Amino acid sequence: MSRLAPALAVLALLSACDRRKGGAADMKPADDWGATAQAAEPAPADPTDPHAGMAMNDPHAGIDMNDPHAGVDMTGPGGLPAPDPDRPIDPTRFVKGKIALGKGVSAPAAGVVFLAVRPADASGNPAGPPLAVQLLPTGAFPMEFSVTEADAMIGGTGFAGAVVVTARFDQDQDVDTKQAGDLSGKIAGTIPAQGLELVLDTVQP
Repeated sequence: MSRLAPALAVLALLSACDRRKGGAADMKPADDWGATAQAAEPAPADPTDPHAGMAMNDPHAGIDMNDPHAGVDMTGPGGLPAPDPDRPIDPTRFVKGKIALGKGVSAPAAGVVFLAVRPADASGNPAGPPLAVQLLPTGAFPMEFSVTEADAMIGGTGFAGAVVVTARFDQDQDVDTKQAGDLSGKIAGTIPAQGLELVLDTVQP
């Protein structure tokens, strides 16, 4: 009996060691405990997804529904209100005549004629933006012109009253530039005006 007791004690000790070894193997490292408790961070936005970051449950997000034209350019030339294409045209409002070359003035070989009708001030000089404009191909002089309300370029402005009609024979066909040899002239009138003779008598140096 005295020899059996030490053997049993050794077996018990070995069994206890095996149990401790197996339990430690089944346990996760301490560093992993916190990782499972933390919430997963959101994935970065996908640059290939055109809807990334958009509130797809609200298709009108960012749009002013009280003004569906907000952010849309509804103006005409020079930032001025564009005329209503469906507006009635008064056939009694017109400016008609012909464009002629001044004495001793020769027409350039090529170009176009920019024609503009502007309001006249008290001195009979053009004032303010054009009421109407036309672009005329050049040909034999004298050449006829006819400007009506249909050529108006400013919404809400009447085509009436005292005006100054100006014309420029422009060689490079660019209204914003001038070059030597361009021709210009002007004539005053009151709408309706007929039989005007606008003479190109000024040569750009």
